[in-house]
Amino acid sequence: MNKYVIAIVLSIVMAAFVSCDDDNDASVDLSTWEVTCDVDPRTSMTITVEIPDSFIKISYADKMAVFAGNECRGVVSPQIYEEDDRKLFFLLVAIKQPEDEYLNQGLSLFFYSAARDRVYISKDEDLILGKDQMVGSIDDPYTTNWAIYR
Repeated sequence: MNKYVIAIVLSIVMAAFVSCDDDNDASVDLSTWEVTCDVDPRTSMTITVEIPDSFIKISYADKMAVFAGNECRGVVSPQIYEEDDRKLFFLLVAIKQPEDEYLNQGLSLFFYSAARDRVYISKDEDLILGKDQMVGSIDDPYTTNWAIYR
């Protein structure tokens, strides 16, 4: 269990060093997703996502991003735990301060497969941007259905 806690902490620290860019939209080269707003872990949202091998083989070169409108709010590479065959993405979702125009609005989740050089979008529309929210966990990660985006 300690390895999971360390992975979450490392993911949050790495996300804090990500730069932000409001001009990004989901139609650009998604292998270069970047977050351009300040990340405040005290009010941010977290999403723990698992993609099963039955869908696609995950590698460290893959990325997952979450968008609010056309703004990238979080991007991360997977954490791969070979001993129990789990591939998890720990997203820290940036929320603008003092007030975010996308608060309580839907989020779009994208997955980039480096092996296939293809982007997938979540078909589920149940992710809502909210302060201090935690969607999924290590024991019960968020899963979704994916469709080819490009």
